[in-house]
Amino acid sequence: LLLLSLMSGGWFAAAGAQVLFVWPDARPWDFDLRGGAQKTQLLAWVSALSIPTASEEWLLLGLIQEELGDSRQASECFHTALLIDPRLPQALHGLARLALAENQYDRALMHMKRAVKVYPRALKPTPEAMLADLADAAERMGACDEALSAYRELATRHAAQPEIYEAIASVLEGEGRWTEAASVMGNAAEL
Repeated sequence: LLLLSLMSGGWFAAAGAQVLFVWPDARPWDFDLRGGAQKTQLLAWVSALSIPTASEEWLLLGLIQEELGDSRQASECFHTALLIDPRLPQALHGLARLALAENQYDRALMHMKRAVKVYPRALKPTPEAMLADLADAAERMGACDEALSAYRELATRHAAQPEIYEAIASVLEGEGRWTEAASVMGNAAEL
């Protein structure tokens, strides 16, 4: 993203093949996020606010870059956020999602383990999305015990969701634990 301040007080921004002009009084709700050009405008608006210095701002830019499909820029933003605050679970989760998308399951599992470990449990339990991604990465890596642990934690929170029990049964079947898998599927059928 190329961003230049103009003497008129506005901003000239170029991202990829798109060029746009953003006025200084633009607000984020001025942009409709359903199209690519609007996402580029929002990114330009966020960039025009300031050069981020806080980890949360870098995290926000990383999330926007991830949404725009620029995994390299998203990764750089998440890493910068972690340089400022090494215990930022959302940035670790973002890196794990990027690694999962690139089929780098060992890296995804490493980031998810760190994210779950540093998540401030005193505030609230680990978010379900983090647990689901941890289970997915662990299962793809063949770390079945970790996958089962994460899926079971999800099952205790959402006992009425048969998909979770199906995932548990799938892991058990993959390990050849057919009797346990059948028992879990029986529990899912009762829901």
